[in-house]
Amino acid sequence: MNTYPTGVITREGIEAVVARMFAAYNRHDAAAVAADHAEDCVVDSPIAGVHMGRLAVERTLRTLFNAFPDLNLVPDELLIFENRAVWTGKAHGTDTGGFMGLPRTGKPFST
Repeated sequence: MNTYPTGVITREGIEAVVARMFAAYNRHDAAAVAADHAEDCVVDSPIAGVHMGRLAVERTLRTLFNAFPDLNLVPDELLIFENRAVWTGKAHGTDTGGFMGLPRTGKPFST
């Protein structure tokens, strides 16, 4: 759960949050990924659309993990600017369940 006061997080704190996020993604633990989001967060994803609140984030991740049961994130670089961060990396898996209303392809992907 997000335990940092608004706007106050160290570089080490950001690194710890991102490491937890990658580990939780690769375990397909939607609750653990969502736990680091604020209760009133707004996530705007080019893939999944806009979701508001921690529970919406968790639901969306469960849908993603069901559609791509072997989804794996591979971090490349973490860029930190004050209290903001951007990570780059790769994702790969197989579309066995379809996602966001699209038919499943059964094909592997890598980005």
